[in-house]
Amino acid sequence: MHAVSQVASQKRKDKARGRKKGKKAKKELVEKWRQKAGSKAQRQALEQVRPVSSKTAGKKLKPSAKLKYSHLQKREKKQSKKTAAIKTAEKAEEEESEWNGAIGRVVGETAKAAWQGLVVTVEKAKGSQLLCQIPSKGSQWICKADLECPLLPKTARQTMAPQQLKDAARQSLQADWMQQVDLYQFGQLVTDDQLLAGWREISSRLKPGSAVRWVTPAQSKLAAETGAVCKAMEDFLADSKTLLLVPIHSSAPQHWTLLSLSKAGSSKEEQPEVQYFDTLKMQPETAKAAASTVLQVCLQTETELPVPCNRFHQSDGFSCGLWCLQYMERQAREFLGCSQSTWQTVGELSQKLQSWQEAVLKQKSLDKAAKALEAKKAAEKQPAEEAGKTKKKGKVAQTKLQLGWDEQFGCSKCKYSKTGCLACNPAKMLRWAEKQAQQTQLLQAALAALQDIQTEMHLLGKKVCCMELRQAARSSFQLVDALLPRQLDSQRSKETEGQAGILNN
Repeated sequence: MHAVSQVASQKRKDKARGRKKGKKAKKELVEKWRQKAGSKAQRQALEQVRPVSSKTAGKKLKPSAKLKYSHLQKREKKQSKKTAAIKTAEKAEEEESEWNGAIGRVVGETAKAAWQGLVVTVEKAKGSQLLCQIPSKGSQWICKADLECPLLPKTARQTMAPQQLKDAARQSLQADWMQQVDLYQFGQLVTDDQLLAGWREISSRLKPGSAVRWVTPAQSKLAAETGAVCKAMEDFLADSKTLLLVPIHSSAPQHWTLLSLSKAGSSKEEQPEVQYFDTLKMQPETAKAAASTVLQVCLQTETELPVPCNRFHQSDGFSCGLWCLQYMERQAREFLGCSQSTWQTVGELSQKLQSWQEAVLKQKSLDKAAKALEAKKAAEKQPAEEAGKTKKKGKVAQTKLQLGWDEQFGCSKCKYSKTGCLACNPAKMLRWAEKQAQQTQLLQAALAALQDIQTEMHLLGKKVCCMELRQAARSSFQLVDALLPRQLDSQRSKETEGQAGILNN
């Protein structure tokens, strides 16, 4: 009985021990799973932020595929497809932009019956659908097949392609006022130079020619202060069909407004249509006074300033210059008959102005680097003899020409130093020779004095130990030792003697 109880207790202990081992193993498995899951999540997070690369990026080609023509052919085919897709997208974007601002009539059967016969204005095109402004209905999508549009407006893109942007930036650098332009930062008030840069970008896309004229901010300020008439104002009064844009900057507070004067083309004496744009709800009196004065200067008559005709108003204190640029573009598009641009936000206008300025500054740096490279190549092609010519006159210059010496000195003895040494620099050798001649004269005088002392000692019969004569002899010998030059090697002494002989001749 006692043995049976021992066996039962041992079995219970074994079971408990087995359960502990199982729990421990399970806990270890759970811990490993957690570590693996954590590293997997971390790896996934890193993969989301790393740059996306192609499937073959970083992979080594097989030895058999390295020189295969088929591999290169596949790569070229893939690149050509990519280029064709980009061109197709640009073409589709241009086709869609043709519909912006178009006016048509709803005639399709698939359109709603209430819209039949209505004249609508296209605001946006997307694929086969058109977003149209319907009277008393708002903006609605209509199929292109349901709209009859006999005449599409001229196409003018709202943004430029990279190559067009590069070409326009290169052309704009020819103007003096584009040489120094501060890069616009969001939240700043647009300056005169930045407004000039923005109008240059607009004119590069629209290409208005002489049909659209504009007055610079400096000219409008001068007209408001002194009544001076600029050339653009005179040409506007002389032409029959033209548009004049006048941006006006007023102070206290700092604010931009816009005057638009247009002639339809009936006659030169036609009274122009005047439009005034002010994006502030509470219009400052200083801006009104400046605009009224400039308007009278432009028309050369007393004309009342019209009420602002803009639809939108700014909600901040810095975007008046950006809104002025947007209204200038819309007025130019309407006068030229181009497709109207969509309304852009302040952030989009700021980004467009920054991109244009960055393109101009980049092109400026590239042109500067190209000019520096051309100058460097021209300097390298110039012969070394012409670069080292000097116009000095005199004996030293003639000696240099006779000996064929150049301004660039140096030899193996002086380790090709720029200043040279006695063996390669004639000017340095001439100075050394003059110094040696002076020292030689002093040496001869000292030797003569020593001989006189010796003669006097011999005649008087005095001993050498005499104090006065000993000091005189010591001073003479010290002078001789100080003036003795250092011994030169035999080769340098020969060269120096030869050069000194040439100079003496």
